[in-house]
Amino acid sequence: MKEQNLAIDTFVPALRTLAGVLDKGAAHAREKGTDPQALLQERLAPDMFPLSSQIQLPAITPRMAPRAPPARNHPRSTSRS
Repeated sequence: MKEQNLAIDTFVPALRTLAGVLDKGAAHAREKGTDPQALLQERLAPDMFPLSSQIQLPAITPRMAPRAPPARNHPRSTSRS
C-alpha cells in the first residue's frame, strides 16, 4: 500500500499542475480569439508530439505505473571520476 500512496503523492500534484497550465493556455487562446481546441494539434517543434499527445502521455502514466516491472538494483560503479 505504501507504493500506492507514493504514486498518488507523486502523480496527483503533477496532474493538477498540468490542468492549471492547460486552463491558463485555454483562457489565453480565448482572449486572443483562438479556438483552444485548434491548439490540440499544434506542435512546438516539428519533431514533437502534438499538444493532445503531450497531455495524454502524463494522463495515462499513473494507470500504467503499477504494471511496470520493478526497478532493478544496479551495482554501484567502482570507478571514481
